[in-house]
Amino acid sequence: MLLNSKNHIFKLLENSAAYVWFPNNIALFRKAIYCFILLFTCLQFPYLQNLYGPNSLLPIHFYDGNKGLQLLNILSHAKFAPYYLFFVSGLLASCLIAFFVKQQQILALLVYFFYANLYHRSIVIQNGGGDLLHIQLLYLIFMNENAGEIASSNRRIVTTALSNFAFTAARLQVIIVYLVSAIYKLKGSQWISGDALQIVLLSTTYGVNFLTSTLVNFPVVFKIITWCVLLFQLLFPILVWIRNVKTGLFIFGVSMHLAIVFWMRIPDFGILMIWMYLLFCTDEWCNVQLKRFNFFNKLVYSSTR
Repeated sequence: MLLNSKNHIFKLLENSAAYVWFPNNIALFRKAIYCFILLFTCLQFPYLQNLYGPNSLLPIHFYDGNKGLQLLNILSHAKFAPYYLFFVSGLLASCLIAFFVKQQQILALLVYFFYANLYHRSIVIQNGGGDLLHIQLLYLIFMNENAGEIASSNRRIVTTALSNFAFTAARLQVIIVYLVSAIYKLKGSQWISGDALQIVLLSTTYGVNFLTSTLVNFPVVFKIITWCVLLFQLLFPILVWIRNVKTGLFIFGVSMHLAIVFWMRIPDFGILMIWMYLLFCTDEWCNVQLKRFNFFNKLVYSSTR
């Protein structure tokens, strides 16, 4: 009976995991995420001591009651604080090595381990970008663009099924971000009235000086933009699956997130959300971009030899 149950499980997995879904999307998404980590970790270099060191300016937020998070919260122990550069160096090295090797799962696990420790140590200043990256790095551990090349039949089926599940979960995570954001906006009155964007851009925190006169003289323009943003977030979970409108959807989304980068000065969240669109692009388009990326990699590698 146990043998029959085992065979039945593998038959189900075989039917639902005959091949890896969107392998080029996974490969390109992984490279984009690791480039993002490399860039923003390097930008933190002048502040590493203040963020993660023994005399960090940030209070410790330690998950003492959750044993499952102990391994991902090592840096929050005072005795490990002097070794913060080990976690930073480990994160950078894991991301760099991943560009030059084929098997990614161990490196993805290392990237997640190092990032999660740095993330939890600085969680009090993390924004939605850091939270989203933390989740997507977990999914990347199970995504395997090379699962189809595994020799063992049973292992290939399981690995492919896990990869497809993780890829789907990563996509759904992006949809959840937009949908939850839209629902919370609808609970207030400022987005529905169209005043939200004006309030944000006129604030001392996110305000843009050169837009002040435009905001005052042409309020209707910013009302329309506010409503468009709200409509975009509400419709994204549906329109992102329609190929004919996907390009226009992404153009609006990229424009919106670039505005968050340059106007609201939240570059990590804005850029990361743009990278999320790689999960929804066609596999053929991602393949073309991968070839360009690999060509650039070869040029860099040959120039350093």
